[in-house]
Amino acid sequence: MLLPQILPLLDTSKSRFIDLFAGGGAVYTAAVPLFPSVLVNDVVRWLPEIQQMLLTDPAGTTERVKALAPPKDSQDAYRALRAAFNASPSPEAFYALILSCTNNMSRFNQTGGFNQTWGKRSFSSATQRKIDEWVAYLAPFADRIQFSALSFENIEVGAGDMLYLDPPYANSEAGYNSIWSAEHETKLLAYTLDAVQRGASVLVSGVETHGERRSVLIDGLIAAGLPFMRLDKNYQKVARIKDKVTVEVVVGNVPALNE
Repeated sequence: MLLPQILPLLDTSKSRFIDLFAGGGAVYTAAVPLFPSVLVNDVVRWLPEIQQMLLTDPAGTTERVKALAPPKDSQDAYRALRAAFNASPSPEAFYALILSCTNNMSRFNQTGGFNQTWGKRSFSSATQRKIDEWVAYLAPFADRIQFSALSFENIEVGAGDMLYLDPPYANSEAGYNSIWSAEHETKLLAYTLDAVQRGASVLVSGVETHGERRSVLIDGLIAAGLPFMRLDKNYQKVARIKDKVTVEVVVGNVPALNE
């Protein structure tokens, strides 16, 4: 788990924490006690939407998700839910799909349709327990958290911000690469360097190398002189795809990387 390596690097002197590619929310969830204000953003809008709904109306949202979740032994019901979501998306249907698909991970095709395969799983008592624990933990900090679903370039960053980025990795073989490319990384590189110039503290998680493939974003930040740190090498034991070793790093201008 990389989170214990990332949290001590965050610049808690800043007044706002921005989780620019929040995904499932693990980083902001852990960081929220450390900052007066937190912005949770992801361009896959159903991610921040369902998290906001679970935080503000946990019981009602959970019941709607449970009603949509297909039985774990019914591939046909899963495919029907997936087709219904692609025709008329909703945060509840999206979460029900995530709970039921392979590896609980979202994947989209080139036209934006959810296309992850059936995972032989569904809403369970363990799911309910995790929701209850997550809500109970975040509830005291709810007034600190704002949610948004904007493309990264539409998030304004200033000197009071701690900006954390864990973007899709264009040089990896992840399923979400259908909606992320080296061109996106080039734009994100310019955005990140601009945030540094504006006085924000910035920390980027990324894949430095995946086999022979390198990251435009990570290479660009390091070339610009930002300090970096390779994460625990033991992580490579579970980061091999077809014998390609994945090396993850963090890079940024946070004080902890300059020590």
